[in-house]
Amino acid sequence: MNAMKTDDDIGARPQGRPSASLSPGDYEALRDRLAALLESVLSLEMVDETDRRTLAAVIKKVLEDQFRFVLAGEFQCGKSTTFNALCDGRELSPRGMGMKTSGCVVSAAHLSDPKADEYAQVTWRAAAELSGGILDLLYSRMKRLSPRRFAAGGSAGGQTAPDLDHPADRDLLMAAALAEWEAWRRDRGGYDPDRRGRLDVLRCATLIARYWAEDGLTRLRRRETFSLSEARGFMTFPVDWEERWLAGDPESFSAEEATFLFVRAVRLHIHSPHLSRLGCVVVDCPGLFASRWDTQTARAAMADADAILYLFDGSRPLKRSDLKALAFIRGNDMVHKLFYGCNLRGLSIADSDRVLEASLASLRGQGFSAPPDRVAAFHARLGLTAARANRARPDRDQGREGMAESDCAALLTDIRKTLSVLGIDAKDGENGALDAESIVQARRFSGLDGLMGMAETAVIRRKARSVLVDNGARIGLDILREAAGTLLNRENAARLATRAFRDQAAEAETALRRFEGGCRLAIDRLDDPEPDAAMAADLWGRLAAAREELCDGCAERIRKEVLTRRNLAALALRRKVVEDEIIRILESEMTERFEAVIHGWLSEIREGRNPVYNLRIARPVGTVSGELKRIWTESGLGEMEMLSGVALPAFTGVPAVERERLFREMADREILNDLRNHALTAASLAGVFTAASGLLAGVVGALSRVFWAAVASAAVLVVNGLILLLTKGMVKETLQSEIRSRLSPVFIQIFDDIEPEIAAAFTDFSAGIRTLYRNAFLSAVEKPRALFEERRRRAEADFEQHREGRDAVAREARRLRKEMIEPLVGRLEGFVGEVKAYVD
Repeated sequence: MNAMKTDDDIGARPQGRPSASLSPGDYEALRDRLAALLESVLSLEMVDETDRRTLAAVIKKVLEDQFRFVLAGEFQCGKSTTFNALCDGRELSPRGMGMKTSGCVVSAAHLSDPKADEYAQVTWRAAAELSGGILDLLYSRMKRLSPRRFAAGGSAGGQTAPDLDHPADRDLLMAAALAEWEAWRRDRGGYDPDRRGRLDVLRCATLIARYWAEDGLTRLRRRETFSLSEARGFMTFPVDWEERWLAGDPESFSAEEATFLFVRAVRLHIHSPHLSRLGCVVVDCPGLFASRWDTQTARAAMADADAILYLFDGSRPLKRSDLKALAFIRGNDMVHKLFYGCNLRGLSIADSDRVLEASLASLRGQGFSAPPDRVAAFHARLGLTAARANRARPDRDQGREGMAESDCAALLTDIRKTLSVLGIDAKDGENGALDAESIVQARRFSGLDGLMGMAETAVIRRKARSVLVDNGARIGLDILREAAGTLLNRENAARLATRAFRDQAAEAETALRRFEGGCRLAIDRLDDPEPDAAMAADLWGRLAAAREELCDGCAERIRKEVLTRRNLAALALRRKVVEDEIIRILESEMTERFEAVIHGWLSEIREGRNPVYNLRIARPVGTVSGELKRIWTESGLGEMEMLSGVALPAFTGVPAVERERLFREMADREILNDLRNHALTAASLAGVFTAASGLLAGVVGALSRVFWAAVASAAVLVVNGLILLLTKGMVKETLQSEIRSRLSPVFIQIFDDIEPEIAAAFTDFSAGIRTLYRNAFLSAVEKPRALFEERRRRAEADFEQHREGRDAVAREARRLRKEMIEPLVGRLEGFVGEVKAYVD
C-alpha cells in the first residue's frame, strides 16, 4: 500500500518563506513565536512592574485569542455532529437524534500542555439572567397575582423582576407557572401555534422556581471546573423530557436532572490534534427562537465569534425558517461574519449540488451575499465517522480509542456506504480493517477541513494584524525601546559631570512643558459635545425606521396567537386575558426589535463600520493622534537622551483594534477613576466594547416609564375594535390590516414619548467614548513626564557614587542594551515584517 499522510500529519507548521495566504497552521506558529518573544521581554530585569503586568496580559491574550467559530443553524441541522467531528470524533456535544438538546453554549479548545488533564469549565447562569429568560411568559400573571409587588410598573428586564434568591418571589414565580399550566391544559393545541417554544419556557420556569435554592445545586454552582463526564450531564435535556411533562409536574424531575437549566456555557479543554492544527475554538450554539434566553445566548455567542458558520440541510432547498434565522443574524449586524455550510445528507454529490444551487438562489433572492468563497458543501456524518475511525485505527501510537473489532468493521462499512451514496468509490482496506488510506479518503470527501478553512482564510488576516502586530509585537517593541532609552540615559549620564547632566535636564524640562501645553490644547478638542447628538440621532433613526416593521409584526402575531385561538364570545367574556396576551406580544416584539437594532449599532461602532461614528468621533480621534505626534516631533524630546526610546501611541478611534493599547495607556493610573462611564471602560478594556447591557437596561427603563399605560390603552383599543368588526361579520383572516391601523397611532405615540430619554442615554454613551479616548491621550502625554522624573532621579542617585562606580554603571547599561535589548528588538521587528508580508 502506498504511504499516505494520515489525518494527524496534515497541517504541519510553516517553514521558510511565507506562503501566498496565511493558513491556520501559519497563524498558530506565528502566535507561539510571538508569545516566546514576549516572554523573553518579560524576563528582562530592566522592565518595570507596570510594563510587566501589561506584557503578561498581552501574552495571555495572544495565547487565548484563538479563532472562535460558532456553528449556527436549525434543530437537527448537524451542528453537534459537526462539532464532534471537529473534536477528533469524540462524543462531546450531545447530538439531537430527534430529541431536544440544551440551550447552553458548548465550546471546545485544544490543551497545549500534553501532560495537563482534560477538564470542563462551566459558567452558570445568574439569577437575573434566568428571570429575564422566563419573564416574557409569566410577567403579566405575576403582576395580577401580586399587584403590590409590581406597583411600580416595569417590564421584563426592569427593576421589578422577581429575585430568585428571595423565597417569596420564588413562590410567586411558581404560582404564576402553575396558573400558566392551567391555561395550557385548557387549550393544548392552541397554546403555542407558532411553535415559539412557549411550552418549554414554561417547563423551564417551573423547574427554576422549584430547584434554584436546592442545597445540592447551590453547592454545585460554587464550582467552576469539572471532569468531562460530569459536564456532559449538564449539557442536555433528560431523554424523556416530553413524556415526563405530560402531567405538568416538576417533581417528576430530580435536581440533578434539572442542572442543565442553570448552565450558560461549557468550555471543554481537551487534547485534540485537529483543533490544535486548526488553531481555533469551535462553538456549538443553541438554536434561535426556541425561547428568549436561547436567542440571547445564541446572539451573545455569535457576537463574540470571528465567523458564524450557518449550517443548513443539503437534502432539500433552504427553508423559510432558515431565512428567518439568517435575517435575524443580519438584523444584529453580524452578516459580515457569515459563512454557509451545506450538510449533505442522503443525496449524491450531483443531487446535492442542485439543491445547493437552489438554496443559494433563495439566499440571493433575500439580499444575502453568498460568493463561492463563503459557501462550502460538507458531510457531517461522514466527517464524524472518519474522525472516530481515525481514533480507533490500529496503527496509531497515541490517543487510540479502544474499540471492538466489530465496531471498527461497522465504522468502515458506514464509511463505504456513505461514500457510495455520494457516488465515490471507496478505498479497500486490508482485510476489511481500518487503515489510514480509507480514513483519509473519507475525511477528504467529508469536506470538513475545507469548511473550516474557508472561514479561517477570510478572518485570519484581520486577526493576524490585530492580535499579532497591533496588540502584540508593537506593544513589546514599545516596552523594549523605552527600556533601551532608560539604559542609554544611565550610560551617558554616568559619564557626564553633574553640572552638564543638570543642564540637559533643565533643557528637557523646558521642552517637556511646551509639549504638554500644546498637547492639552489639542486633546481639549475632544470635549466638543456636538458628535453626541449626531450619534444619538443615528441610533434613534434606526429605531424609528423599525417602527412600521414592528407594527406589522405585532399585528401578524395578534392575528395568529389571539384570533386563531378565540371566537367572538371568548373575546368578549375573557377581555382581560386577551388584553394581557396583546400586551405581552407588544412588549416582546418591541424589546426584541430594539435589542436587535442596538446590538447591530454597537457592533458597527466597535469594529469601525458606523459612518456617523467614523466621521464624528473616529476621525477627530485620528486627527488628535496625528497632532500629538507632530507636537512630539517638533519638541525635539525624542532626540534628547533624557527621553530616548519614548513613543506616543497612535489611536484610530476603532476600539476593537486598539483595545490592548488603550489598556496599556490607562492601566494602573488614577485617570481611570475619572471616566464617567465605568461600564463602557470595562467593556473597552476587555475588548468587548458593546456596553450593551447597560444601554439596553436604560432603554427598557425608558420603555417601562411610558409603556404600560400606552400599551394597555392599545390593547383595549384593539380588543374593542376586534369585537366590533367580528360582530359585523368580518372574517378573522382579513383583520390583520385593521389591527395594524389601530396599533399604528399607539406606536407613534410611544416612540414620541420615549425618544428624549433614549436619545439622552445614547448621547451619554457617545460622550463616554470621547471621554475614554480623551483620557487615553492625557495618560499618554503624562507618561513622558513620569519617565523623565524617574530617569532624573536614577541619574542623581548614580552621581552619588565615585567615578569608578559610575563607569561600572555605564558599562553594565551598555552591555544590557547591546546584548539583551537590541537583539530582541531586531527579532520583534523581523516578526512584524514577516506578519505584514502575509497580511498587506
